[in-house]
Amino acid sequence: MKQLFADFRLGEVKLEVETADDLWHLKGIIEAGDAIRGRTLRKVSSGNKDERAKDAVRKPMVLAVRVEKVDFGDAGELRAGGPITEGPEDIPLGTYHTFALGLHTQFSLVKQHWLKFQRDRLQQALQSSKTSVLLVVMDREEAYFALLKSFGYELLLRLKGNVQKKGDTASAAGNFYADIAKQLGEYNSRHQLRSIVIASPAFWKEDLMGLVEDGELRKKIVLATCSSVGENGIAEVLKRPEVKEALKQERSSQEAQAVEELLAEISKQGTAAYGRQETQKACGMGAIRLLLVTDAALQASRREGWYPELEQLMKDAEAAKGDVMIVSTGHDAGRQLQGIGGIGALLRFRMQY
Repeated sequence: MKQLFADFRLGEVKLEVETADDLWHLKGIIEAGDAIRGRTLRKVSSGNKDERAKDAVRKPMVLAVRVEKVDFGDAGELRAGGPITEGPEDIPLGTYHTFALGLHTQFSLVKQHWLKFQRDRLQQALQSSKTSVLLVVMDREEAYFALLKSFGYELLLRLKGNVQKKGDTASAAGNFYADIAKQLGEYNSRHQLRSIVIASPAFWKEDLMGLVEDGELRKKIVLATCSSVGENGIAEVLKRPEVKEALKQERSSQEAQAVEELLAEISKQGTAAYGRQETQKACGMGAIRLLLVTDAALQASRREGWYPELEQLMKDAEAAKGDVMIVSTGHDAGRQLQGIGGIGALLRFRMQY
């Protein structure tokens, strides 16, 4: 994401969407009550009432709306809609309009107050580059390629090897590894990869490395161990200590590690709280070190009318020098957190109940 202008005293930033990941960040930043201003297309009609339906055309114009709803559209764009507050003279104020935010969209976002976690999320989007981390989990029979994203991961490809029960099995495996090595090179060029994590049971990954001849590509590779292949293997690799350094800047890995720590503390009745009531009590005692809230819990709070309570919880946690992390339910860790209420906290000290 590119920042074209910012004045947080006025609550305004002007942004340009550069990648699909930016839309996910914006989904966590834009909320009801915000103002969005920018160039957009809107249907306008001429003629009398009977002719309007036939004569309606989409015209470019600059509008501003007060946001009431934010969600992803069917085409993957981020849709933010609400009543119009600014526009040309022939556009009635108060009528509804929806901005479709997509790649290369430029717009201004105005908030009455920027919360710390929202500014942190914006900075993360601004600092993230287009380079990515590729995860490969493989054995001698199959390989899965996945691109790590801020919202989880995107499964790119599954390769199947020609496993022979008899005959020249070494030759068959060698050809399969050559196919994997070739695919690594192609994805490295296409996605401008920063790191490549290759994981396998046993020694398959070392055999593969023998076929990776590109020195620059080899420098990007981190080897790890997993007990299985497939998407279960990918989830396992995200937690491996060998790859934490390579993945520490990736949002989904950070979220997974935080949720894993929370669940571990809960299991031993340690420095953790979960659920709205218990977490609120911990916050009241100034105990919260890291507050975890799922995106689904945020959406539910707005839908069900308890968002003011949740917003105050986040503000109070920040005021007590705690951090707030919004966790995506697009990966397993987020779904685990959602399963225990969508709200939890890592604490500075153990609570007495």
